[in-house]
Amino acid sequence: VYERLNGADPVRHFLVADEVGLGKTMIARGVIAKMIEALWDRANRIDILYICSNQAIAAQNLNRLNVLG
Repeated sequence: VYERLNGADPVRHFLVADEVGLGKTMIARGVIAKMIEALWDRANRIDILYICSNQAIAAQNLNRLNVLG
């Protein structure tokens, strides 16, 4: 996912979709970590937009998505 968003032939949009419980949140966490690493020294600000189906799932996943501790 990171390579398609930031590689030699990048895309602006990428959809990760599969059945419930197969690791989409962990894929998102990895992409967030790699993008922060790539942008850390050259960006004044890094915004991450997390879209979720409901607030309960979003609240559950926020800790899982926190790559900075």
